Amino acid sequence: MSDTIERCRRFYEEKGAPMIHQKFPEYESRIAVGVCGEGSDCFGYDDGISQDHDFGIGFAMWLTDEDYQVIGPALQNAYRELIGPAAASRLDFRRGVTTIREYYKRILGVDMNPLRPGMTASQWFTIDESKLACAVNGQVFRDDLGLFTRVRTELNYYYPDRIWRMRLVNGLHDFSQYGQANYGRCMGRGDAVAAELCRSKGIEAAMALAFLVNKVYAPYYKWTYRALRDLPGCEKLADILEKLALTPSQQGAWTNYTYDSTRTNPSDEIERLFEAAARELMEMLYSAGLIAEKVTFLEYHCGYVSAHMDQPIIPRN
Repeated sequence: MSDTIERCRRFYEEKGAPMIHQKFPEYESRIAVGVCGEGSDCFGYDDGISQDHDFGIGFAMWLTDEDYQVIGPALQNAYRELIGPAAASRLDFRRGVTTIREYYKRILGVDMNPLRPGMTASQWFTIDESKLACAVNGQVFRDDLGLFTRVRTELNYYYPDRIWRMRLVNGLHDFSQYGQANYGRCMGRGDAVAAELCRSKGIEAAMALAFLVNKVYAPYYKWTYRALRDLPGCEKLADILEKLALTPSQQGAWTNYTYDSTRTNPSDEIERLFEAAARELMEMLYSAGLIAEKVTFLEYHCGYVSAHMDQPIIPRN
């Protein structure tokens, strides 16, 4: 648990829980409490820089629609008195009182009925993955009814299997397109700006694949690399991607080199690093039983994954 979440928990236990018990005793077992959602503090990644906006010690309270109609505004006013008006207004959209349904709708953009949580295949496929990461992060301090936690549990089952495999196909294609094909094409044309975009998008695609293999939702882009460092077996890939980000432009490596689509430029360090990342990803995919052959050009595996959408996966590790 992050230091900020622990401080929020202590604040709830020492100040919040007594306030609820005193002012709303008949509802205290019906109020879910915690710190979850948007913000680096909910992921445990907050630092000194994070505190320049939307930062503060507090907690959120989630009610059923029916309970909110009865005590919602009064509970919000009591919470504002507890933490002070300045802190309350600064964190109004991330802390304080809302309904369970409205909370998840705000995070996901989907109306999630806590009694019957679930999404359509179309919603699963199109929803921004970072939103799903926000919906399951942080800590729930109390949830006697279990309704708030029920939605989190449903989401934590991860993508439906077929949607997961479709996203894997997209990830394989994206990494190959940006890191293994178009980066070299752009450098061969002398278009350094497009090549830098390929480098960035290739790094992003590599991280997305690592999260998919581990069945963990990737957070907002600012924290994806930080979260990658926490994924099991991804240390070497993370090191490679850091080198990819820090390596200077390789324009000089292309001065007297003629682009050839059948091979990489041996003098371009960025191309070598992309191939190293491809090898790491290939090994992950192969060990997980998601691909059948050890081929580092990841586009090659799109057909296999697509053709075996409904087949059981047998890990090799």
